[in-house]
Amino acid sequence: MNALLKRGCTRAHHTLVRACLDYLALEGIPAVPIQTTGVPVFVSGAWARLKRNPEQVGMADVIGCLPPDGKLLWLECKTGNARQTPAQEARADAFARGGALVVVAGSVAELMAALHFHVPHSRVVALPRRAG
Repeated sequence: MNALLKRGCTRAHHTLVRACLDYLALEGIPAVPIQTTGVPVFVSGAWARLKRNPEQVGMADVIGCLPPDGKLLWLECKTGNARQTPAQEARADAFARGGALVVVAGSVAELMAALHFHVPHSRVVALPRRAG
């Protein structure tokens, strides 16, 4: 998988988002992916790409609802050396000021570690960090 984890690798990003969604589902945390790019659709025998919604620029990859109090989870997935864009940073800050738990994760283990302190009575455990 390391070969997939380079900046701009869409497949690696989708793989990480899917893995995080699967983990959240296992923990019983409702979550949905947010598609901020144009969505491809099949129209009249050809693929077409819809325009981006400018209202969603900078949105998280996943939005979830944390038990037991319903706190919003704002999850941004990053692979390789990718970093948040200024629009993503601004949007994340706004959600954090509103009370959301903002997590930027490069792996499911990072998501698990972030949730360990925010989801009581859960199977979520903090994993030891690897040296290096």
